[in-house]
Amino acid sequence: ELTCHCGQTVLQPPIPCGTKPPMCNYKCNRTHACDHPVYHSCHNEDECPPCTHLVSKKCVGEHTMRNNLPCHLKEVLCGQPCGRPLPCGVHVCQRACHLGPCQTNDQKCTQRCNIKRRECGHPCNALCHVHESCPITTCRDIIKVRCPCGRLIKDIACNVRPNESNEGKDDINLTQSLVQALSVRTIDLSLSRKQQPSQQHQLECDDDCRIIQRNKNLALALSINPDESRSTPIVYTDFLRDYAKKHLEFVQTIERQFSQLVEETQRHRVAKRCHSFKPMKTNERHVIHELASFYGLETQAMDPEPNRNVVAYASYGMCKFPMVTLSESIRREKLKVPPPVSLT
Repeated sequence: ELTCHCGQTVLQPPIPCGTKPPMCNYKCNRTHACDHPVYHSCHNEDECPPCTHLVSKKCVGEHTMRNNLPCHLKEVLCGQPCGRPLPCGVHVCQRACHLGPCQTNDQKCTQRCNIKRRECGHPCNALCHVHESCPITTCRDIIKVRCPCGRLIKDIACNVRPNESNEGKDDINLTQSLVQALSVRTIDLSLSRKQQPSQQHQLECDDDCRIIQRNKNLALALSINPDESRSTPIVYTDFLRDYAKKHLEFVQTIERQFSQLVEETQRHRVAKRCHSFKPMKTNERHVIHELASFYGLETQAMDPEPNRNVVAYASYGMCKFPMVTLSESIRREKLKVPPPVSLT
């Protein structure tokens, strides 16, 4: 007789030499590493197929619990940053979830020092130097500087003073070279000048800035809108005009919200602000989309019906106030003098 591994399936003699054990359709009855239900049949291979029962397991970094994983899967990686403390005691491992130590004994931490510089507040950015003082280096962080009126904007390195003469720069560079060569600390000459910290990174207004400011002051004194003299008249679409005539209060509400958004963006000089309107009907959303262009705003519809709403975005330098609002143009139209009546 020739039997399968479990002995429940038997081939009766005569059996030719070299015949393999018979195939068995009964469940495998061997001892398994887990106590999950057995899904495979009796087999003649030395090792059982891996257990495919779905279980929940924690990742190797102990970050998250992963569900619906086959039992035989030993190493579960979640892809999140490791986050375990490094031997330096300052930084944490930034590698993706992994097995084994974060750093071998002969490795050094290659992350950047985050200690803030006294002179500017930017991080040191030198390679990790635990138990050692920060090296004296030049800060190379890129910052954005503006002139007092806000017209001129420029990206410069932190250590560069935008309005500084070349002679002053040479003095500072020479001092920094000596400090680095001698490895001693000294006073930063760039800070010893009689210049307020808020003015160190500020551009000077040019002639165009002064001309614009002078024109604004003159227009203010004469009660003239400087934009009206060089702007073409605003022409609102027929849809907006017709809708405003029937729903003037709604249009005025949208205008106030647009004006507030533009005013806050310009006053605080933020790169971008947004305002989310409540869910509205299709025509009301249409009004917001069309009217936003006259304020230099961008709009985007959000969420499916019936919660469909509009979000308006204002960008500094792009948003503006219209020369004449839609509601004001409707009011002026109503005040127009009617044509004379013919007496014939």
